[in-house]
Amino acid sequence: MTLRCLWLTVALLAPACGFTAPGSGDDGVDPVDPSDPTPPVSTRWCPTSDSHLKLCVDFDDQVGLTGDGSSRHHTVISSGLTVMNRGSEQAALLSDTSRLTVAETPDLDITNNLTVAMFVRPAHVPDLGQAFWALDNNKQYAVSYQDSTKFRCGLGTKTVDSAIWFAPDHWHHVACTFDLDTEMLKIYVDGYVAGCRQVTSPIATDGREGLAIGANVNAGPSFSDKFVGGIDNVAVFDRTLTSAELCTAAGGGPCTSACPFTTD
Repeated sequence: MTLRCLWLTVALLAPACGFTAPGSGDDGVDPVDPSDPTPPVSTRWCPTSDSHLKLCVDFDDQVGLTGDGSSRHHTVISSGLTVMNRGSEQAALLSDTSRLTVAETPDLDITNNLTVAMFVRPAHVPDLGQAFWALDNNKQYAVSYQDSTKFRCGLGTKTVDSAIWFAPDHWHHVACTFDLDTEMLKIYVDGYVAGCRQVTSPIATDGREGLAIGANVNAGPSFSDKFVGGIDNVAVFDRTLTSAELCTAAGGGPCTSACPFTTD
């Protein structure tokens, strides 16, 4: 049996068997009273030594919760959040009335090399025909959880879904990477390469509505497809992180680096 087949076999059985990959455990998931003056908080996660980090919202900011931990110091406007825990980390619990936005900025107009990564915990499966959008830079790049229970990465109108489904109400590390040199868009879930798609052109930068965390942002701006559940360690880089780096970010191995499939 090839490694790819072995991974797909294990991955397909995982949700039904209650298996949780690194970074997707159930510990510490209860909402925390936001009036609690001393919620458990670890050291800020944001890797500020990486000059390619363009945005980092790890929800460990002691002043404003949603402060940008990158060196860019973007203002993140937020409302309707509840504090929750992801193990020893502080995270955010979003509802269909929550909003987190970053104003339009050239910093987030990324064309050739991109990584978007985060931990997400969908509260439930979206209604039929709906999706939970975890992040959207309108007409540019997006991350979502589909009614099929698959995660999706999008560049403009081109998308790639994870090869398998992932149960809601569990933490998962999801990352989307793009490298124009290799013409490859990849989706990673819990350190595994879950799907690939060939994309031959740079990412468009014509969207002017800014970036939304936990929603699909459209002209107006208007917001739809609200994410319901937990989100943590949202990061945007203008470089393509390696499989090894994303494996570490997801919580460590075992991980994979080969594409289970590639679509045009």
